[in-house]
Amino acid sequence: MDFRGYGKGAVILVAVSVLAMIANQFAPQPAATPLSELPADTAPGCIARGADPAPPTFASAPDPNGIADRYVFDRLVEYDRRSGRLVSGLATSWTVSDDGLEYTFRLRNGVTFHAAPGFAPSRALTADDVVFTFSRLIVPNHAFHRIPETGNADFVTVGMNGLIVDVTRDGEDLVTFHLAMPYPKFLPNLSMDFASIRSAEYAKAMKKAGTPDRFAVWPVGTGPFAVAATGADGVRYAANPNYWGNRLPGAAPQPVEKQVVVPIPNAGID
Repeated sequence: MDFRGYGKGAVILVAVSVLAMIANQFAPQPAATPLSELPADTAPGCIARGADPAPPTFASAPDPNGIADRYVFDRLVEYDRRSGRLVSGLATSWTVSDDGLEYTFRLRNGVTFHAAPGFAPSRALTADDVVFTFSRLIVPNHAFHRIPETGNADFVTVGMNGLIVDVTRDGEDLVTFHLAMPYPKFLPNLSMDFASIRSAEYAKAMKKAGTPDRFAVWPVGTGPFAVAATGADGVRYAANPNYWGNRLPGAAPQPVEKQVVVPIPNAGID
């Protein structure tokens, strides 16, 4: 870069800026605060669009509404931002076949889904919910494949639609993914928002009631926060008192008395 004509002051200013950028790049970054240590009224899951006349819907990134998925839903595996490693989510363990074509997951016991208007779960999480979650993404004519804002685009973008051949139920708490070829990024991809595990029972109830779109408008997951109300001004969340993570050793129980709504204006990003 030619700095002639700009004077010594400009050169010094540029040099200081560059040094500051380098120092910031290598400075230690603060560790993320675990969700269990955040008060309910500051939890990053409490985010919704509030300027639209229609009730907000939920999606995965880059739509800001997708940030809510992080805390309404859980995935089989999760990405731990502190350690940079994959950790157990709804799956307590998994095995990989020698040829890399089969991944078998053992599910966590006693995980309950949220309730919603017109729906009360009658059972805990099973392999049926995992099979449903991925079948609706894989099968084009699935009844819930085209329900809006449910992660289909991201599933295709990362190439999972051509990778997963089948997902089979091997027991109440066992499920196996069958792949077309070995793929080292398969597990990391399962920590993305499109892989959020959804309730097959809830989808069946909404279809029977003739309101399948409610599957997207009022999401039902297993996460630490559940939708308590929706409206034109946003979405209200409440901490999930039955959250399975509260039962883990050393877990700090979520407060259950607080609710919060944080409207985000629609900036023409749809």
